[in-house]
Amino acid sequence: MTESKKLYRSEKNRILGGVAGGIAEYLKADPTVIRLLFILIMLFWGAGIPVYLLLWIIIPPQSKIVPISEESMKKNAEDIVNRAEELLKSVKLIKKNKSSKK
Repeated sequence: MTESKKLYRSEKNRILGGVAGGIAEYLKADPTVIRLLFILIMLFWGAGIPVYLLLWIIIPPQSKIVPISEESMKKNAEDIVNRAEELLKSVKLIKKNKSSKK
């Protein structure tokens, strides 16, 4: 089963709204090139900003389009557990240091 390509506003390749980053990811292009195209359109035709704003409104954000895989959720859960364990160790160490100073 092939995964269909979806157009979305990127949440990792973004400067303003993620429009250029999302288009770049969709086209498998460099986001800088897409941003430069928006600037050129704005400079020569004056439509770059309105087009960008319209796309910002129309194109949904990545988080609403791209589902999170089960593997990714497990990895995130493991990271959270590891960080919680580290935090607990830090709290215990601080508590131990405070009680030894009394």
